[in-house]
Amino acid sequence: MLEKLEYYQNKSLEQLKFIDPKWAYGDNRNKILDIALKGRNKEYRIFIVNTSKLIENSLFADVEFDSLFNGKEKNDMRITRILSRWDNNKFVDPPTICISSTQNSISFRDGQHRAKLSYFLGLEKIPVGIHNEDIVLIKKILKF
Repeated sequence: MLEKLEYYQNKSLEQLKFIDPKWAYGDNRNKILDIALKGRNKEYRIFIVNTSKLIENSLFADVEFDSLFNGKEKNDMRITRILSRWDNNKFVDPPTICISSTQNSISFRDGQHRAKLSYFLGLEKIPVGIHNEDIVLIKKILKF
């Protein structure tokens, strides 16, 4: 995995933007791995949201936005894993979000690094899984 890390770190952001993101939803929902998103328990629904608005209105526990790769192993390996999957035509699950305990912002159940990468790649919109209980409030926050 270290050689893949170096491979992607040595590419410019403009070069990375040529990698086609593959999201597991819609026609590709059979590629979803997260059991909460699979639909059996109907806990989450997937919506397409504006990436910038999502980032602006979300709490990020341990994800920094100073650069895509920041020298921290956890961040850099997660970003590399996502890029590698997309680069090899494999799908990734949409991030899953909910309302934070403050009720004024969004928190991530899973997928902070996928959201960060999407933001850095300039993806205008991305799919996200929203917990059913939070759909109305998140729609108000993200205005979609």
